[in-house]
Amino acid sequence: MITKLLEQLQKLAELTGNFSDFIIEPSFNAELNSKAKTFLFPAALLATVSWVPFLFIDISLHPDIPLLIPVRLTLSLVGLVILFLFIFRLLIRYSYVMLAIIIAAMALLSGVMVGLVRADPVYMGGYCITLLIIPFIPLRRRESILILLASLVVYFITGMINRIEYSSSNDLYSLANIIIASIMATLAVYFFDRERKTSYGKSYLIQQTNTALETSNLDLIRAKQKIEQTSEKLNQANQNLTREIELKSDLMHVAVHNLKNPLQVILGYVEVLKMDNHEHPKNLAKLQKVEKSVTDMIDIISKLLESERAEKDNIPIRRQNLGLKQLLESVIQNNRVQASMKNQAIQFDSDSEIHFNGDPHLMNQIFENLISNAIKFSRHDSMITIRLSQKPSFIQIVFKDCGPGLSEKDHAGLFKKFKKLSAKPTGNENSSGLGLSIVKRYVELHQGKIYAINNSEGGASFIVEF
Repeated sequence: MITKLLEQLQKLAELTGNFSDFIIEPSFNAELNSKAKTFLFPAALLATVSWVPFLFIDISLHPDIPLLIPVRLTLSLVGLVILFLFIFRLLIRYSYVMLAIIIAAMALLSGVMVGLVRADPVYMGGYCITLLIIPFIPLRRRESILILLASLVVYFITGMINRIEYSSSNDLYSLANIIIASIMATLAVYFFDRERKTSYGKSYLIQQTNTALETSNLDLIRAKQKIEQTSEKLNQANQNLTREIELKSDLMHVAVHNLKNPLQVILGYVEVLKMDNHEHPKNLAKLQKVEKSVTDMIDIISKLLESERAEKDNIPIRRQNLGLKQLLESVIQNNRVQASMKNQAIQFDSDSEIHFNGDPHLMNQIFENLISNAIKFSRHDSMITIRLSQKPSFIQIVFKDCGPGLSEKDHAGLFKKFKKLSAKPTGNENSSGLGLSIVKRYVELHQGKIYAINNSEGGASFIVEF
């Protein structure tokens, strides 16, 4: 449909160019027939009453040519018949043919009369006017040229019969008028025929284009209705899916939350058993493995619960004035035992206390995840550096580790949920792939941003800016 429309528009744009190869559509005849109805009545009426003003002239000037009156009455009779057919809507579908008959009768009989009066200048003027009127009548070029030629032939034959010699100046003047009128009429016929075809061609293609546009518009309306129906179905399906996800999320939350308490109980019993078996190294080693597994499971459950909380749109942010230096020192202190197990040192650099209006719980989770990640992925016997600084328009916190750094693949999915890094924790610690997604969510809730870069000397730096 669109291709058809474009083709129509292209044709319409070319109409102002060469129309010599324009092929008239069959409906062009109907167009001419329609226009012929407009011209038919005045033409028939003119032919019918034409004898009235000229009858006296015929009798006064040429009483010796009695044939003039029958010729003129013949034209009136033709006009009267066609006028009768037109008034009573008879053969109206053939208006073009009837108009051609009227024009042909006027031209032929005018030629006969001018030939009969031997090119009388009084009659010659009316004959030339008749010839010049023909191009303005909505006839095809072929019919117009035939009528012109037939009229001239009839004139010259009638003139030859009446022995017009064209020896006098009046005769030559009349002949010159006829030749000039004939040439002008012929040129006008070609000109108006071309204009009619051009005009019709434009109208036809505009009509076709409008039809194509209307069809396209209907297709677009139907497509829009289908899209709206599909959108409504998708919205309904989305609502159903959202309800199912919320239900499953609630069930998971209950299940995960209920798992945490039994694991805490197991961890308590493991502590008791460790005290009872401190003299049995083998049993103690096994209990320590159990303790580590339970601790990892509790950490995963805590991360799942925190991740679920982070995904909610309406997380309440309880802002208060926080001392970031004091908060970071507290989190670092809580992680020193974990770092010491790998003989790692944590260096904290801060010029002075920097205050920030934020949620203490969310900020604690941000620092906790980034520091624990740095410990996990840094090698043994290394230095982890944390730097807090006040920039002219923002606060910057840099967490620099001594791990293997980040690959291009890591950068592509760095803060996505359940996306694990290509590097492995250096102490076989557990990694859920949730920590960085939680961090990004909480940082953005504080209108901040987080990004990561590789250090030139190795390792990676995670940079948070508020």
